[in-house]
Amino acid sequence: MSKELFVNIAQKYIGTAEQPHGSNRGPLIDRWNTNVNAPIGSFWCASFVSGIALEWETKSGLDWPICFSADCDVWLAIAKKHGILHRSPQAGDLMLLVKTLSNGRQDAFHIGVVEGQDENGIWKSIEGNSNNDGSRNGYEVAHRSLYGNRRKDLVYFIRPWSLLQSGTDWKIVYGDKHIVPLLENGRTYAPVRDFVKLILGDNFVLSWEDGPVLNGEVLAVQCILRDGKSYAAIRDLARNFDLDCIVNSDHKKVYLKKAV
Repeated sequence: MSKELFVNIAQKYIGTAEQPHGSNRGPLIDRWNTNVNAPIGSFWCASFVSGIALEWETKSGLDWPICFSADCDVWLAIAKKHGILHRSPQAGDLMLLVKTLSNGRQDAFHIGVVEGQDENGIWKSIEGNSNNDGSRNGYEVAHRSLYGNRRKDLVYFIRPWSLLQSGTDWKIVYGDKHIVPLLENGRTYAPVRDFVKLILGDNFVLSWEDGPVLNGEVLAVQCILRDGKSYAAIRDLARNFDLDCIVNSDHKKVYLKKAV
């Protein structure tokens, strides 16, 4: 379901074009770039993929397991670090074009979404900032043959789905303190009382009516009960305290930082 939803979201943007043509601009394109702090008018293939990932996170209720970035090299580095870079495609993969420079360093220069195979067995892709020729600086969200007009040795695939969080060895970190989350069905939950104490210390009053009430104010969260504790999605809890969640999959930690 996760991969299928990701592809479905990408499909609905096929044909989204720059306004004006060749400007790297447009209402959606500007939003995708802004979401990843890329200057307006930047190349936007990676911003498009990040936008799909952000929308997937909202609609699936799961935490996107890798990065949001406008830089293809960041996607390459993360994929290598997690061992999720492959040479053959699967539907729902991210397609990444990578060339090797004269100094031996790999340089990623374009990214898109692998849609799957059509009725003729042709692999198809959905690529922002491209066109039917497969340009890395085209003018639309293109629906095209993945390998068309491309050297196969340049094409790699990122497969993030195996990284959806599982297990109980993660930590939620705020300052020099941490609590242990509940990871369930790809979502990260925090024990509500422990989370509030992590942020505020002991100086708070937490009561319960239809949900948690902190110092007389209702917290905008939905709770689940596990082993006698009330948990809420960490991102929902964090928003109540104007905090951002920064996931570090390498160290299995979610850092809480003041939103800017």
